[in-house]
Amino acid sequence: MSSGNHTIHDQNQPSSLANGSNPLNGTSVKQKLNRITQREYQVLELLVNGFSAKEIGDRLYVSEHTIVTHRKHLIEKLGAKNTAEMVKNACNLFHFE
Repeated sequence: MSSGNHTIHDQNQPSSLANGSNPLNGTSVKQKLNRITQREYQVLELLVNGFSAKEIGDRLYVSEHTIVTHRKHLIEKLGAKNTAEMVKNACNLFHFE
């Protein structure tokens, strides 16, 4: 599946989510992918790579506040309680190239 210039690989049932602890149980990986916009994916990729909201905003030519809003949406869409859990869930669901 392609999102902009990035390729997302469906890993089906990652072992760390197979134990039922996934807060999005019952939601397929494709459904999760469809819920994330291309811009959110760009932000997610940069967050996973350790960039701060300010650094991401500078790279994408938007305000830090806009990045914080994208991060809040990603946390909700990936069923996380905070940024760390969102990054963990994202790493379990997506393969970033």
